[in-house]
Amino acid sequence: MTFNPDNPNEHAQAAQVQDDPFAVAQETAERPPEFYGELSVECWFCALVKGQGKVPFDAAIHDRRSTAIDLVVMPLSDHNITNAFERSTLDWARDWTRITWPSLKALGITSLRDVSSGRWCKFTWAPTGEKYRAKDQNGNEGEERERTAFKFLALYNSEAECRAAYYADTGKTPPDSEGVSEIPGFESKAQPAEADNGSSKARETAVHFIKAFAKMNGFQVDATRKACANQTAITDVFDLDSPEFVEVIAEAMSAAA
Repeated sequence: MTFNPDNPNEHAQAAQVQDDPFAVAQETAERPPEFYGELSVECWFCALVKGQGKVPFDAAIHDRRSTAIDLVVMPLSDHNITNAFERSTLDWARDWTRITWPSLKALGITSLRDVSSGRWCKFTWAPTGEKYRAKDQNGNEGEERERTAFKFLALYNSEAECRAAYYADTGKTPPDSEGVSEIPGFESKAQPAEADNGSSKARETAVHFIKAFAKMNGFQVDATRKACANQTAITDVFDLDSPEFVEVIAEAMSAAA
């Protein structure tokens, strides 16, 4: 709404709209939800094979090469969401060319490598204009849904910066801000446990990323290992050649069965 600041009647009307709970409720309902988390992007050459979907490109047997783009956002722990946000698309697909990539370019990104790992983000789901039918656990078609794509709204260089933006944007109160500062000489004896909690959180994040990449790569160990190789959130915690890494992939495959 625009108004003439020199017109007191229009100014009063504008203020009344802002104070109208019905208008606020409507605006809130129409605003899409926004999420914060750690972004990871993986690109690889593929071919589209009927009945198989995307498979690694082989020039000896495939005529057309495409670029697969796998995006994963591990939500900020403050969201209390355990599952990763995922989308797998293609370089020529509508969701990528019209929504996701333009949103990254609008934030100053000129190379995807700059957001391949270690960047934190704010995003929303934007409708692509395409429809699909969801399938239940038995493979039966269900209700028609609208396809959505990542639309990035902001990028951050660290988790702390992302968390600060989350609380500033949402107006929520950080849990630790409700307490009081420690008195020198009377610090909590639980500090080592807090360090352990930090390590556990890093491992939890790495596991979520591994499982997401495993799913995108058909739970193939070598393909998943390659996808994880440049993800510091994973390599700082896991040895990709370790049995433990393979166990996480097996666990993800069992959960998807």
